[in-house]
Parts: sequence; C-alpha cells; structure tokens
Amino acid sequence: MIALDSPRWSALEHAYGEAGDIPSLLRELDSFPTRINHQCEPWHTLWSSLCHQGDVFSASFAAVPHILRAAASAPDRIGMDYLLLPAAIEIARLAHGGEIPAGKDICDSYQSAWKQVPDLISRCLHRKWDDDFCRVATAALCIAMGHAEVGSAVLELDPDVLEDFFPWLENR
Repeated sequence: MIALDSPRWSALEHAYGEAGDIPSLLRELDSFPTRINHQCEPWHTLWSSLCHQGDVFSASFAAVPHILRAAASAPDRIGMDYLLLPAAIEIARLAHGGEIPAGKDICDSYQSAWKQVPDLISRCLHRKWDDDFCRVATAALCIAMGHAEVGSAVLELDPDVLEDFFPWLENR
C-alpha cells in the first residue's frame, strides 16, 4: 500500500483534484472518529472526495487498504463507515467500469485488503450490531466474496425499504 507520507499521493486524484490531502484524513481514522452526522470529519471529506456521486478515483483505490487496515486494528471500535466507504467504492467501480491503477502499491493492495474483509467482519461478531452496522457488514461480506450485486441490494434494505419489502414478498 502507498505509505501515507509518500509524495505519490499528490499524483493521485480525487473528486476535487490532487489527493495530497487524503493521507492526513486517513491518519485520523486511527483514532476511530464517530460520525454523528454527514458533516463530521474526516468522514465527510473522505466520502465527498473518494466516492463523489458514484464516481471513484485513483485515490479511492489507494485509500481503501488504509481504511480497512485501521478497521482491522480495532474492529470492536469501528463505525459503519469503515466498511461502507470501501463497499461504496467497489460498487461504484463495478457499476461504472472504473479501473484500479496497476501496480503492487495500489491494485494489489486494494485486492488484498478486500480479501481480509471476511476475517475483519468475523472479528466484529462478539460486539453488538445495530441495524445499520448489520446491513453494512453483510453487504461488505457479500462484496468481498464476489457478490457485489447482492451486497448492493443489501445496502438498500434500510428500515423504510424493509417496511415495504415484507408485504411485497408475501404478495408476489
């Protein structure tokens, strides 16, 4: 993975241009910030920069291994964004045909990070999951196992959708 102090980050791009600002945001994840609302940092800037309206960028793929590494360091402390942002990046990549930049430090580390997701999720099993974390963890597991369409569908199953889903299921 690209070191957070590497000058290569400035050669990568995100939604607003060069990605030299991303490493400092990724470093903040090691303190396990809680996202209370959509404006909370560093999540707000990471989301808007790395998965902007369904578009992903070279910095998106370089960031995912760092996000998942932070999550793996203390899975009992992570919020859903540690799994949701990587999941959204992978879903967007597949939906729009985005290419992961070649090379060991981006492509290989991105793919390797996804292979670690099932273990990461299994390390969260001892903690209490709310509905959102359950949905996101399930979707991330589906994506990691090669079932991105199922993962994408699971992400849509919020309480409002479930309210309509079960009657639909009974009447089909």
